[in-house]
Amino acid sequence: MNFLKNAFRFYIHSSIHVAVCISALMGVGTLSYDLPFQKWKFIFVFFATISAYNFSKFAQKAGFQHKNLSSELKAIQVFSLLCFLFLGYAVFQQSLKFIFIASLLALLTLLYNLPFIPSKYRLRELKSFKIFIIALVWTGTTLWLLLIDQVKIFSIEVYLRSISYFAFVLALILPFEIRDLQFDDPKLGTFPQRFGISNTRKLGYIFLGIFLLCSFLNPNMLWKEKLICLIISGLVFLFLKFSKKYNSAYYTAFWGESIPIVWFLLLYLM
Repeated sequence: MNFLKNAFRFYIHSSIHVAVCISALMGVGTLSYDLPFQKWKFIFVFFATISAYNFSKFAQKAGFQHKNLSSELKAIQVFSLLCFLFLGYAVFQQSLKFIFIASLLALLTLLYNLPFIPSKYRLRELKSFKIFIIALVWTGTTLWLLLIDQVKIFSIEVYLRSISYFAFVLALILPFEIRDLQFDDPKLGTFPQRFGISNTRKLGYIFLGIFLLCSFLNPNMLWKEKLICLIISGLVFLFLKFSKKYNSAYYTAFWGESIPIVWFLLLYLM
């Protein structure tokens, strides 16, 4: 039992779960556009997600030193290094257009939370701005990187889908903001800090409305896809409604982040 508990804890804390969720959202686009499975793109996104999230979460805490670190953090560092090596190999399997877009997203991620530059230059220090950076990176990673070699990305249809992804991720992030009220520095000026939990939930409902509007306005979306978007909106609505300051970490880190997996599975089954 302890082994399963520790394995699950490592699965969450090492960012494997969030990598699966982002890959699932990329899978939604693959099914929606009826694209062939692009193995190396999924491998790239999976390992890039683990590398980026673990860098963001642990690099500053660890200070790139192995002294006085917990065994779990040491294991995550080794695991992250292996993932980064796999990521390096996956880069060479991509097109130049893909690498260019991925490099811009990587730069945005570095500027978001680079621990060895003055804090005033970090994007996360801009009040209430960090969730928009995260949503932009998620959208670029799961949609633009997927389509860059397959579809004309400068089209109304892709614009609408980009906005819908962006709004969906924003709504999905807000419960994390609510949970982190107990940990965040007040200087960050997150939405719950500035507007309160109730108003933050209402903002999330607005983002969900934008997600649904763009989905239903999309001329290339089948009615089955739109029905699934409605179901997914209902799940995110409940996720927002029951989000609290003292929710269990797994309420957000596992159940909330699993919603893209549900979206992919519903689309696959239909």
